[in-house]
Amino acid sequence: LMSADRRGDTGSFYTPPHMVGRLTSRVLTEHVSRVTGEPYDAISRLVMKSDPSDISPSGRHAVASLLRETRVLDPACGSGAFLLGALSHLAGSRVALGEDPVTVRRDVVGRSLHGVDLLDDAALLCSLRLWLALADTSESQPPPLPNLDRRIRQGDALLDPLELAGPRSAGDIDGRARRDRDVRSAVSDLLPLATAYVNAGPEERVGLRTAVADAERRIATAWLTALSTRLQHGLKDARARSETHDLWDVLTPAAREASRQAVHLEGRLREVQQLIDNMRENAVLPFFSFRVHFAESTGFDMVLSNPPWVRAHRWPAAVGAAVRERYEVCAKGGQVDLSLLFLERSLSLLNDGGTLGMLLPAKTLRSAYGGAARALLLRDTQIAAIEDYGLDQRAIFRADAFTMALVARKVAMPRCPATLAGCPSDNRETVQVRLVRRGVEPLDFAINQCDLPAVPGDNTSPWMLAPPDVLAAFRKMESSGARIVEQPGISVRRGVVTGANDVLVVRECVHKLGGLSHIRAEGYFRARKLSHSTAVARKYCAYVETAALRPLLRGSDVRAWCVRPASRVVWIPGGRGSDACPPRMQRYLQRHASALRARARGSAAGHAPTLRISPAMLGHKVVWQDIAQTLNAAVVPALSRADDGTDAPVIPLNTVYFIAVDDAETALLLSAYLNSLPVRTFARAIAERAKDARFRFFAWTVRMLPLPRLWQSAERDSLLEIARSAHENRGLNRLQQLRLDALVAQVFGLGDADLIALLTFDRWLSGES
Repeated sequence: LMSADRRGDTGSFYTPPHMVGRLTSRVLTEHVSRVTGEPYDAISRLVMKSDPSDISPSGRHAVASLLRETRVLDPACGSGAFLLGALSHLAGSRVALGEDPVTVRRDVVGRSLHGVDLLDDAALLCSLRLWLALADTSESQPPPLPNLDRRIRQGDALLDPLELAGPRSAGDIDGRARRDRDVRSAVSDLLPLATAYVNAGPEERVGLRTAVADAERRIATAWLTALSTRLQHGLKDARARSETHDLWDVLTPAAREASRQAVHLEGRLREVQQLIDNMRENAVLPFFSFRVHFAESTGFDMVLSNPPWVRAHRWPAAVGAAVRERYEVCAKGGQVDLSLLFLERSLSLLNDGGTLGMLLPAKTLRSAYGGAARALLLRDTQIAAIEDYGLDQRAIFRADAFTMALVARKVAMPRCPATLAGCPSDNRETVQVRLVRRGVEPLDFAINQCDLPAVPGDNTSPWMLAPPDVLAAFRKMESSGARIVEQPGISVRRGVVTGANDVLVVRECVHKLGGLSHIRAEGYFRARKLSHSTAVARKYCAYVETAALRPLLRGSDVRAWCVRPASRVVWIPGGRGSDACPPRMQRYLQRHASALRARARGSAAGHAPTLRISPAMLGHKVVWQDIAQTLNAAVVPALSRADDGTDAPVIPLNTVYFIAVDDAETALLLSAYLNSLPVRTFARAIAERAKDARFRFFAWTVRMLPLPRLWQSAERDSLLEIARSAHENRGLNRLQQLRLDALVAQVFGLGDADLIALLTFDRWLSGES
């Protein structure tokens, strides 16, 4: 019912039934098995096939009691796919254990299921679908449908004003407010009213709805009053501590910190007062709060959700400012996806021992912005299962969505990073992993949770999902040397960003007499494609001095051991000012002065802006594509023969990454390592996924790759021989590639079994069975 544009703007893509069933059954099985101690396979048989035969008689009672009391939440319920899935599995399991099939579904909907959605029409559609699931046309006089507006609410699950008014930095203000006598009394008054309202008939409904709304206002008033009192006490204490001076009458560090805390508390106190004022002015509560609207549920046992996926640059400005200071996953800034806020929020709403099942962007596993979320999961949860669909972007949704499914149990005592990194081998938590790639069978294996970070001990680092034998080979590689980022004299860089490709990137260049060339820049071809007038297209054509052009290397021009620059870029070496820019080129640039001024940061007014070329771009370098099927590296010398017969440096565009080195032999050695099976497979394991089962080899990805301690001396002559031959012949044959792989494996200290494991995994990543 939602338009495609609106789905894209809100990040709403509804989950297909097969994925709902798979994730819901896994979460329910995990939760019941963990809490009751019954075997996982026995509970799975109950949930999936409604067969309790493998559960012991004493265990059946415990399982039945747990299922009756289980509270399920979807904080972004949309049309209710996951709540319907939970209804089906909870009701089916309870009926299999002997409950009445006529009443059990109503009981599940009335007591167990809770949903919130920001969109009012989505919440209404969710309620409608649950009502339809309860409709029984076989009864001559079916009982009234339950009133679901107590269970399915329109509201913002992320911005709960009662909870966010007391952030972590203000101490346990929220916890103390929860224990306030007036709060507890107001919640007690609500409980019988809320229970009665869900199943109330038409005659009682209106009166009970009013009574429930009044009780919710009393809870909100008590919460805000308690928060205000606690904040005032905290503010008084902070102000007193902010006046502490040392013997030299200088404010102590503790006093300065107390002063900052006082400013923070003043802001929170103003927020609370604004909420109190808004409540006085409105007949209904002007906000949604779990503390009020789900007051009868102190926490949830299961959270199932496919939250909206929206990158931070598309958030509303007010939302971005409100959440960044309050959510841990935003602590380091960056373009964090909105779904990660829902992940953190869901964990905070789970009871200890509760189980989470969520669909998230696959970037969460490996991207830089997902670092804080990964650390949060490692600290606060025991991860049960990860399914990575990053190499099959349409495996779940009818859109290019790189998806992962996560199942995790919230632990009662969060772990410190040091404890996680050093956990003993006989006491590690196992994670079931499934990797999905289009065209081949999924890869299923189990690894230890503390082995997930690619950098041991760094819980923010990308997760390395690979079979145990492959992971063991990777750890050997890491222990035999150091990562590229730790190697002296080696830095990974990105190619130049022109900021005006239409003007500065030349796709066609025909050399003429007199040191001139006729050019057609990118803007010419864009204008023709968009059917602009001939006059618009001709603005990007000109006769210019050939000396003002340089060969340009795009990602599409790079192959393993081979580069073929097919474009040119406008570059005036040295400088600024009209003297540095030849007259014909100056006239061409002047046509596009407004576009160039927009991208020319720091260029002197009135001067033709030039590209910012670092010295590293002009020397020897090893280059590779930013997005490719595998890591393809090649050497680019400091000077290359251009098609006009001159020697000139090749300028990499921003779709190319490179490592600048001092000499040609070092470049050849690096290219040999980067094109070898061990390093190439390591890179693919940690790289973000891209469309059509490709990988993103960003600077941070390559910085994490290991090099052996003796990479510049061990087997140097043999590796140089292979690299030179490969560049001369634009590639290696199969035997030469096998020799290169064996040499690099030997330098890393890998055995035959390690090499076979890497080869098998590399073939799977390539889509070869």
